[in-house]
Amino acid sequence: MDVRKTLERAGGATTTGEIEELFWNLTESLGGCAWTYADIGWLPYLTGCYEDAARSTVREDFQEAYLVHGCSLSDPCIPKAHDGPTPFFWSNLRDWQLGHASGRLPASSGAGVMRLAFDHGLPDGLVVPLRGRTPDNRPTHAALTLFLEHAETSETADPRVLSWLPVAAQAAHARMAEIEPERLTTDRPGGDLSPRERDILSHTAAGRTAADTSEILTISPRTVEKHLESAMRKLGATHKAHAVALALSRGLISL
Repeated sequence: MDVRKTLERAGGATTTGEIEELFWNLTESLGGCAWTYADIGWLPYLTGCYEDAARSTVREDFQEAYLVHGCSLSDPCIPKAHDGPTPFFWSNLRDWQLGHASGRLPASSGAGVMRLAFDHGLPDGLVVPLRGRTPDNRPTHAALTLFLEHAETSETADPRVLSWLPVAAQAAHARMAEIEPERLTTDRPGGDLSPRERDILSHTAAGRTAADTSEILTISPRTVEKHLESAMRKLGATHKAHAVALALSRGLISL
């Protein structure tokens, strides 16, 4: 693929269809079989159709299973994509290794999500984290996933493709934010968590009880609980574990 022409196509696109065609071209350059372009700030809040937060050509039975099992709450690729701009293969994730080493797993776990993909004929994928801003200066967090028909690694993939593919994907993302800015924004529930609420959620994610956290932060257990309840309301969570999962998936806290 001609990199210069690809960048020109991305910058000159006037419709989402042109951007989607470019995503197909990027997928084919890596020998992939499908792609998903997702707003990773919105995925954890999916309650309707998969298309509410993502454009995708991946098989529909996988999309349905992903939604039905609430996989966006435990998908290990979402927090990983939030962490930084470096592309990564599923097969480089510990959850992928655990999922492939086991039989059927609950989809509520990271390894279970990876296993679910494998069971639907999707053994690996390349995730390209994407950052940008809409025309009215709102930040955007998205990810382009290229689904592969065989396990791949950064060592075995064509280094030339890995060097220019993220650049082309980022250019397409920037243009998409100009064409359809309303679909890409990180202005989602939970963005107004206080530093204390994030701190307490981090301790909760590490398995600490309210009593443990209160000793570390030198506050009362009841105060810890109040902060957790406030964080749950802001995140739209139904219980503490749900709040932790949402905060992790959105990159609001880290382990």
